[in-house]
Amino acid sequence: MQTQTVITLTPAELRQLIRDEVQAAMDKAQQIDEAKDWPPFVSRQDLAARLNISPQTVTAWEKRGILKGQKTGRIIRYSREAVTSALKQMNR
Repeated sequence: MQTQTVITLTPAELRQLIRDEVQAAMDKAQQIDEAKDWPPFVSRQDLAARLNISPQTVTAWEKRGILKGQKTGRIIRYSREAVTSALKQMNR
């Protein structure tokens, strides 16, 4: 059985929490730029693992037009440049 915890936040605390998460994503984008082991294209699952997010988040970003994937047949891959651009766009 899962335990659920309810936390009450003020609007200012919520804004700060969001800022912190966006900053963490931007820091991760910087690491992507500097990473030499990052392949030219990654799968949805690999991208999610590298950014510590769920594959559903990657799908949601794509549906919202934030992230662009390259489709080859039935397979979608994401370039390092597309991911960096998406993370920068979310920080605006």
